[in-house]
Order: sequence, then structure tokens, then C-alpha cells
Amino acid sequence: MKRKFKILKPLVRKPGIYIISCTKTDKVYIGESLDISARITQHFAKLRKGSHHNIIFQRIFNKYGEDTFEVDILKYANFNENLSKEEKIRILKKDEKKFQEAHGICISMDKNEYAWNLNATEEQKEANRKQLDSIRDKAAEACKTPLVIYNVKTKEKIEVDSLQEAETYIEQKHIYRNIKDKVYLPYNNYVAFIPEEYNPTLILNTSCESNASISGVYKLYNLKTGEILSFPSKSQFSIHLTGKRNDKLYDKYTTFIDNNFLTAMEITSIEDFWNAPFVYNRNSRSMKVCILKNYYDALLNYKTDTELSKILGCERRLIPILLKNKSLQDRIKELEDAAGHFNKSV
Repeated sequence: MKRKFKILKPLVRKPGIYIISCTKTDKVYIGESLDISARITQHFAKLRKGSHHNIIFQRIFNKYGEDTFEVDILKYANFNENLSKEEKIRILKKDEKKFQEAHGICISMDKNEYAWNLNATEEQKEANRKQLDSIRDKAAEACKTPLVIYNVKTKEKIEVDSLQEAETYIEQKHIYRNIKDKVYLPYNNYVAFIPEEYNPTLILNTSCESNASISGVYKLYNLKTGEILSFPSKSQFSIHLTGKRNDKLYDKYTTFIDNNFLTAMEITSIEDFWNAPFVYNRNSRSMKVCILKNYYDALLNYKTDTELSKILGCERRLIPILLKNKSLQDRIKELEDAAGHFNKSV
């Protein structure tokens, strides 16, 4: 594709700092690369596809078009040949931050979006520098946080002094998932804990089977067996049931009993059991719910599939599915066994 953006200085395949601007706005993008020419090509290839990582920049490109963009080189770097690639990148990033601060860059950490203002006043630049300093201070403080790394395979407990040291065992996103979301799934056999919250019994295994000793406020009741599992977070609750994180799933389970007699409802009497909403059919798009006693009575008294379909308000062809591929007598017995077991437990 023919290039439409304007190049103010010749692009060379060398390391340095570059700036991309739009003539229709006051926004600019400042970046660094070991190969500026290739990096600029990557930027505009993603912008044309609509997949650029910077949402603000992508919106400007979509609105004004490529021919309103200009590319300039702020600095070409001349490195000593003995420097490693990592050292070169470190130096470039340090220079990049200086140029960003000089242009009054404001960083929104929550949305991971960057807004650049070329016409920022000195007061705005000073305010932005303070914001950047605050962000750096918070990041530095987070890096100093001690953590405990647990190896689920060897049962080894490893104490580390910083986030950076913890990242030698687990990627940062998995560490945050462990310590912030309280989803204790192993990554490469390792799980991260805050020292005061260290408890290996909270760890879920990769097959999504929970240990009955897990403690927490989010409970899952198995009305057929009387087993009660407790979880420290809604995320762990959903991962146990489906293998996926879904914080809304727990709230749904507080309103019904599913067709495996699992629920998050605290049922204290046999009357509550029979009057509870029961999910007798569920698929990826919808679920069919009725009062458990009504479902039981319908199974006991119906004579034909057509009659049962009318009672339950569904199509006749769905009746075998609603019985969960079991014979009628087996399904009735399952309901009676669950009621009998629950009656004994209360």
C-alpha cells in the first residue's frame, strides 16, 4: 500500500526516539525502537487494520485519515557495540520518558491509554510530571512488596522480597490474579500469596476440582450428598463449576437449584427444598426453571410426553433432554433420594 503519511526526516533502520502527530489535533505519540523504520511501518499497518493498541490514536486515525499524520525523529541513538540488546532498550526507554515529560504527557493508568498534548502550558506540564512521579512511586512501592511463592508439585514455600523477584517464577498477570482476584490457580506449578494470606489449601488444581477444606464465605451446597464447599471469592466459585472465571455465576446460583442439585441457596427446611426454583433444562442460550415440587408432580402424574411438555411449557421433542437422558423412574428416584437425604440432614 502506498504511504500517505508525511515523513519530516528520513527514516533509517537505526535505534532512537520518534514522534507521530496529527495535523488536525494536538495529540502526539512518542515511542522508542531499536529499528525506527520498521516500528513506524508496524504502527501504520495496525492503524490501517483498526487494531492499534492505543485507542485514542486509532480513533484519530479513523476520523481524520492517514494523510493528516506526520512522523519525525526526535533522536537517533549511537550505541557502543558492546552493549546488550536489553541495555540498549533500557537507555532508549529512559530517553523516551524525558521526551514524553517535555511534551506534557498525561498517562491514564486505569484504561492504559495515553493522551499527548503538544500545546500544554508549563502548569499542565508540571502537574503531569507530578502525576508521573506519583505513578512511579506507587510502582516502586509495589515492586518492594514481599510475597510468598508456593510450588504445588514439590510443596516448597519460597519467600521473595519483591514483585520483580516473584516474576522469575510467575508472570506478573498471574501474580495479580492470585493476590488481587484471590483466584489461586497454579501457573507452571507456582502460586503467589501475600504473606499474611498464605494458605496452600486455597489452591485450586488444574482439573478444577476443589478441596473440601477450602474456606471462604461463598458456599456451594450439594443437596444430594450433603457436601458443602466454601470459596474465598466468586471467581474461585465459578472456576470450580465451569473452569472459567465468571463473577456473576455465584449470584445466579443463589436463586435456584441446578439439575445436579447444586446451589448457593441456604435451604434450611424440607419445605424450602420443594419450593425452590429448579433448573430442569439448561443450554448455552437459556434455561428452563420451575418450582421443584411442580417438576416432581409433573413427572409422577403425566401420561404422555405431550402432556408433560404442556405442564412444563416446552416442546415435546425436548422431554428426553429434560429428563437428562435418564429414564423417568430414574429421574423420579433421584429427586426422592435428594429430598430424603436433605430431610435427614436438617
